[in-house]
Amino acid sequence: MTFKHLIDINSLTLKQIDDIFKLARDFQLNKIKSSVVGKNAAIYFDENSTRTRFSFEMGCHNLGLRIFNFNKETSSIQKNESFFDTIKTLEALGINVLIMRSGNEQFFNEILNNESFKIKVVNAGCAIKSHPTQALTDYYTLKRHYSSLNGKTIAIVGDIMHSRVAKSDIELFKKLNMNINLIAPPYFQDINIKGVNWYNNLEEGLKNANAVIALRIQNERINGTVPIIHYVKNYRLDTNNFPKNALLLHPGPQNRDIEVSNELLNTKNANTILEQVANGVYVRMAILEKMLKDDNETV
Repeated sequence: MTFKHLIDINSLTLKQIDDIFKLARDFQLNKIKSSVVGKNAAIYFDENSTRTRFSFEMGCHNLGLRIFNFNKETSSIQKNESFFDTIKTLEALGINVLIMRSGNEQFFNEILNNESFKIKVVNAGCAIKSHPTQALTDYYTLKRHYSSLNGKTIAIVGDIMHSRVAKSDIELFKKLNMNINLIAPPYFQDINIKGVNWYNNLEEGLKNANAVIALRIQNERINGTVPIIHYVKNYRLDTNNFPKNALLLHPGPQNRDIEVSNELLNTKNANTILEQVANGVYVRMAILEKMLKDDNETV
């Protein structure tokens, strides 16, 4: 069973999540070939990206999709064309899937609320709300190390309030019955996130962690109001406080010696970070293959 859009993690079933994992693994092991060669993908990012954008573009190339890039500054959106009319134009041109990153949450809401859209949409990052393909990449990376994540403890450290990755990770890890420790100073906590363990103290939050996800301080969203010296002193991960056998993940980009010490980033614990980058290509290939394989089977 496939799906029409991928806007958030909560819309996916556990079976669909497992199917994405298996498909990504088969692509990585070169066990299967693309069945969607020749279909058309449009990529729209109105926020900066390296890892997500390049992994989607590489995934599209590997699948044999034709890629059409556009951005806000060079599209008719600049001429006050509505998002509805832009989508309808892409459909008329024969675009099969739109891969979209935007700080405008309303764009994604319009996709979900308009059943007339035939084009499929993948959320490549929505404001501070969600980033489902990164969460699925994190899941895939962890599953390559642990056969089962049930009961494992994951710690997420840093700017949770402004992190779309953290919010999608939390949605996914809850589905997988993981223990979720969120570690942040008060100015980075989000009281709306429930069903997790909140910690102000780094040492306490890292206890028994099987994996740790470090988050970047998103200066572009907080206007320099955060006391960086306080954060580094109390919440930076380094070789002294990091759990010895835990995996270190980071969605990037990394601010070295801010959220993670340069020394820790050079240890084997941090090898997982570049694994995430490589795995992101296969996960996004799996998502696009699953969405586009048979347009008549969407639900």
